[in-house]
Amino acid sequence: PGFNKGKHPRHNTSKVSTTSNRRVMRELRTPPPKYLIQHQHSARTQPIMTTSLSPRVTPQLKRWYSSQDSSCTTTTTKASIVLIGAGWWSQGWHLPHLHRNSTVTLSAIVDSSPNPTSNLNPNLESLTALAARYNNCPIFHSLTDLLESEIGKSMDGALVCTPHATHYAIGVELVEEAKRRYEEDEKNYRPLSVLMEKPMTTDVDEAIQLHKLLMERKNADNNNNRDDGDDTATKTDNQRIGGGIGCFLVNHSANFRPQARAAHELIQTGKLGDIRHVTAFFASPLSWIFDDPSNTGWNETRGSMLGNGFAWGQQSHILSWIYHVVGVENLIPSKVFCHMTKSEKTGADVSHAATVICSNGATFSLSGTSLLP
Repeated sequence: PGFNKGKHPRHNTSKVSTTSNRRVMRELRTPPPKYLIQHQHSARTQPIMTTSLSPRVTPQLKRWYSSQDSSCTTTTTKASIVLIGAGWWSQGWHLPHLHRNSTVTLSAIVDSSPNPTSNLNPNLESLTALAARYNNCPIFHSLTDLLESEIGKSMDGALVCTPHATHYAIGVELVEEAKRRYEEDEKNYRPLSVLMEKPMTTDVDEAIQLHKLLMERKNADNNNNRDDGDDTATKTDNQRIGGGIGCFLVNHSANFRPQARAAHELIQTGKLGDIRHVTAFFASPLSWIFDDPSNTGWNETRGSMLGNGFAWGQQSHILSWIYHVVGVENLIPSKVFCHMTKSEKTGADVSHAATVICSNGATFSLSGTSLLP
């Protein structure tokens, strides 16, 4: 992020001292001391997470991982987690991690195909084999079937790892299940948390609708607390979504690293002044994916998608990181100019260069490519 030199809190002139710049960069590079943070969620005990945090950023992180959240209580019961989508990413990463996690019970696997396939891993196991591998885990072939079962009605969380264009419909169905629980018993409902693989959706209107639905759940819970006259509960509930949803996260993993949190905190302190310009570049050697016509999930459009390729597959990560660190309110786009290069074999975008002009006058230059050798 760029500096608004004239508004730096310690410098009233248009110049920032190099000593100050070196100090700021040193803060981001120096390995900070370790702190223990208790992360409790969805009426389940989660492991204590060890992470490196600067003493200066600890207060903000304490708010993000607040044990005062009214949805958080302590118990020794394992969290019941369902995996939706059993493709190459789930079989290579999510399933092994869930299986090794001593605080989790893998309660079900959901996939429309009994035999998932992917060119990215030609050796995927069938659902029957996965069930046997993971302690005779129940199998479902649709989300509807899952939600009609006792497992679906009692699960604590769902991890969504399906093709990009399916995320919106699955997200809505899960939020509706959380809503049903809440309206059935507002005082003793079982929160449902969701971890959605990126991108959240592949359509702007769908993203707006899903966000609106989540905010309606938050307002429902807040209104219920205000009706009870409990000002304390209302205050803490503002830190979560509520209304049946315990937590809804999109899996942009770089956002959860200590460096990203430290950078976010540094900007929030105002030490850098107002953000005036951002330059960002992201590259991956992934031509083997985006130039292969058989990788339809990565390259072909579905539903209302305007396109597919590197932008949805990879560039969404860096956009999420920028807005997480800088803050959405600091970079509201008003104009976007972009050119994309597309694969001759698949039509998928493989590189792009964009200029974004924001409503407050800030600009950022964004580019990315999958063409690295």
